Amino acid sequence: MAETQIYAVEHDSHGDERVVGEIILIGQARDIARANGAGFREISSQALASGGVITRLGAPQGMSVEDAARRLRRLAPRAIVTANNIYRSAEALVRTQMGAVAAAPAPLRGVLGVIDTGVDTSALPPNAVLSHQAFAGAAPIAHEHGSLVASIAVANGARVQVADVFGHSTDGALAASAERIASALDWMIANRVAVINISIEGPNNAILAEMIERAAERGHLIVAAAGNGGPTARPSFPAAFNGVLAVTAIDTSGAPYFRANRGAYIDFAAPGVDVPVALNGAVLRATGTSFAAPVISALAAAHLSAPSPRQSNRVVEHLRAGAEDLGAPGRDNVFGWGALRD
Repeated sequence: MAETQIYAVEHDSHGDERVVGEIILIGQARDIARANGAGFREISSQALASGGVITRLGAPQGMSVEDAARRLRRLAPRAIVTANNIYRSAEALVRTQMGAVAAAPAPLRGVLGVIDTGVDTSALPPNAVLSHQAFAGAAPIAHEHGSLVASIAVANGARVQVADVFGHSTDGALAASAERIASALDWMIANRVAVINISIEGPNNAILAEMIERAAERGHLIVAAAGNGGPTARPSFPAAFNGVLAVTAIDTSGAPYFRANRGAYIDFAAPGVDVPVALNGAVLRATGTSFAAPVISALAAAHLSAPSPRQSNRVVEHLRAGAEDLGAPGRDNVFGWGALRD
């Protein structure tokens, strides 16, 4: 198995996960030089196609992440500085059902960026995966989550460009860092991938907010899983960022998934409960907002072939016009504007 990044993870005072002792910064070379001069340890730096440099920094010995971030903001007041938060896949349940039959795939008519785990390209139709990039290791590593998300997108008519952003936390669980997700977003921007699906959930993060804003300003459309924390959970990110379409999950009867997040940030609902997905000769039943998001993103990708602020707004209006209003009249905190089923 190819090597991936391994993160030591801790919880902050709000219970959000982050990499121990790390801060990330988007700024200029002079900001990094000031940080190095003040005792911060440069772990990695990458020039961003969308502007500036993103850098992972280790906090000086004995300094907390909070104090280190405050120190960096004083040293580099124009830079964006935050903890290197950890994100997990927005999956709730996957099970195998013998004898089940998945729906026939739709004709491929759009291109969708998928920021997730690596995918099993052999399980997808020929020419369905246009690119497969590793952002947290030497090579992409196929995992079930990304493979299911990509399979649903392909079944709904999208070819995919996949960014594998997942490494592992020290307990062996899959984990993606804010810095790696930001790098993948920058790659999508540079390669003009118009619609991007992110079936990942975690905390608010200023650098991810910045990268989402950069993408939206350029006319990219970003679709994200609303999260599986339950009706009273805090908003999940990146779905709750401005400029992102947040997708919740419903079952075949139109009832909301009982573990799906709710809130004013929800935009659309799509099938995400016991969804049949053909993978490697078996049919898996996938549940979670992770698996609802690619239904919406694939539909959007069919109508947005290149980044365009004007056209992306038209696509959102088209989706709203086609949505089935399932809850209170108009937009609501459970279903958003309503459901799109295919």
